[in-house]
Amino acid sequence: MAKGISNPEIDLVGVTELLHEHLTGALVASAYEALREDERRRVWTLERMVAFWTAVILRAPPSLSAALREASGGRMGYPPVESSHQAFFQRCEDLRWDFFAEVFAAFRDSVKASEPPRFAGRHRRLSEVFPAIHIFDGSTLDPVARRLKITQGHTAVPLPGVIFACYDLRRGTLEHLGYSHTLEQAELLSAREVLERLPKGSLALGDRLYGTPAFLADVDACGLFGVFRRPNNGKVEPGEELGRFEYRGGILEDSLITLGARAKLPARLVRFTLGAKTYEFVTNVLDPERLSAVEIADLYDDRWDVERMFHDLKEVLNLGCFYCGNANAVAMQLYASAIVHTAMRTAQGRIAEAAAIEPEALSPAKLFPLLGAAAATLATFEYAFLMTQLANPDVTLNKPDWRRACSLRIALKRILADKTRGSRPRTTTKTFEWGVRWRELPPPPGARKKGR
Repeated sequence: MAKGISNPEIDLVGVTELLHEHLTGALVASAYEALREDERRRVWTLERMVAFWTAVILRAPPSLSAALREASGGRMGYPPVESSHQAFFQRCEDLRWDFFAEVFAAFRDSVKASEPPRFAGRHRRLSEVFPAIHIFDGSTLDPVARRLKITQGHTAVPLPGVIFACYDLRRGTLEHLGYSHTLEQAELLSAREVLERLPKGSLALGDRLYGTPAFLADVDACGLFGVFRRPNNGKVEPGEELGRFEYRGGILEDSLITLGARAKLPARLVRFTLGAKTYEFVTNVLDPERLSAVEIADLYDDRWDVERMFHDLKEVLNLGCFYCGNANAVAMQLYASAIVHTAMRTAQGRIAEAAAIEPEALSPAKLFPLLGAAAATLATFEYAFLMTQLANPDVTLNKPDWRRACSLRIALKRILADKTRGSRPRTTTKTFEWGVRWRELPPPPGARKKGR
C-alpha cells in the first residue's frame, strides 16, 4: 500500500450475509419445482442439502463423514442433521445434479438483480456499448486424489469429468457453468449451447478454439459479438486497412477481412506484433468506433480472468479434493463451489467499493479463506448465543454486534494482491501425466434413461 494511504479494518461477514439473503428456502423450492419429475422429499430436505454442501465448501472438512458428525447437532454452522450418514450418501447418489445447477442459476440471478457490476473498471466504456462481456473456456477437473470407495480395486485413476465456464468479466462471477461426467463432451458444443442464453448484443472472448469461421458465424447468428484468437488454419481474404498504431512497444494493425473459404464471413483482423511474436484476433465487430483495436488487445489480456477463476475453484475452494466418487455428488460439490465463489466475489466487490479501491487489488487467495473462516466463526457465535438463550429462558438477552469481534475483522493491507497482474496462475495439481492410466466416473443413475 502506498505511503500515506489509510489502512482501514474491514468486516468479513459479507459471504454469510449474501448466502442468507439470496440462498433462501423459496429459491430452493422454486428450483425444485422447475425440474421436478420423480424426485421425492425425504428426511434430507433439498434446502438442507444445499445448505450443507455450501457449508462444506466454506469449511473444507477432511471428509463428509466428519462434516456430518458436526452437523448432527447443528454445530459449526452446518444445518442440523437427524438422518443417518447412509441416508445422506444415498441422497447424493440418487438426486439429479440438475437440481443443483438450477439452484446455482437462481442464486446467480438473485445476486445480479441486487448487485451492480464492480470488476474490470477499465472497461466501463464498453459496458455502455455491450450489455455484458463474457469469457468462454473449459477445463478438465482434477483427478480424484483420495482413496474413495469407487477407487477400490481399480488401478486406473478416475477423472471426475469436464466443466465449461462462461465468466462475466464485469461482475467477476460465473454466468454459466456446465458439467459433464464424461470426457467426450466437446467444449465447442457446450459453448454453442450457451450462446442462445446470453443477452443480445453481448461480447464474448475466447482463445483459438473459438476463432473458427463456423463458431464466429454462430455467434453472429445469435445476435452476439465475439473477439477470439485466430487459429493457425482458416482462409483469410484481406480487405480494407483501418489503421496502424504503436502499442506497448509493438505494432497494432487493424483491417477488414473475409473469413473462411466457405463461410465468407465479414470480419476484422487485429494483428499485434511485438518483436518476433505475433498475436492475431478476429471479431465480427466491424466498426472500430464501437470496439477499437486497442480495446480488443486490452480485452484479451483479461481473458486470463477465467483461468484465475478455475484456479480459485480448484486451489482456494478445494475443488481439487472430491468427497464422493459418483457423478451426482461431484456435480453437487461443483455447483456448491460455484455458489460460494459467486458470494465471495460479490463480497470482494463490496469490500473494494467500501475501501474505494478496485476489486482486482484484493487477493482471492488471501481473502477467500478468511471469508470462510469468518462464516464458521459467526456460526459458532450464533450457536453459543442460542444455547445461552435456551439456558436462561427467563432472561432477555441482547445479541452483540458480531461485526465488532476482532476475529471477524481484518486490516485491508493483509488482503491486498501482489503486483503480478497479467501472469497466468499456476496450479499445483497436474491433471494429466504420461504413463498414468485414467478412467471416467460411471454415469449417474438414470442418466441413460433420461438421455444424458
